[in-house]
Amino acid sequence: MNKNTYTRPAFHKAILICIVLAVYFPILWNDFLYYWDDQWQVMNRYTEGGLHFNNLWAILTGFYGGQYAPTNEYMYLLIYTLCG
Repeated sequence: MNKNTYTRPAFHKAILICIVLAVYFPILWNDFLYYWDDQWQVMNRYTEGGLHFNNLWAILTGFYGGQYAPTNEYMYLLIYTLCG
């Protein structure tokens, strides 16, 4: 075998493609995630409550899902209000 065989770019690309296929091939039989963070974090009682003072105050003072994240909740509320 010629010593230049292992230094050709095509050989390196072929090896890289084989590695990528070997790593990602098993995911072809996986299902989609049906319960991710959208159900409890993005679409929740704060998001669906609308832009009302009581809802804005509840976001600022309350915990939801074990976390205190008023900035995230305000952003989700604003996006949901503007875009639906």
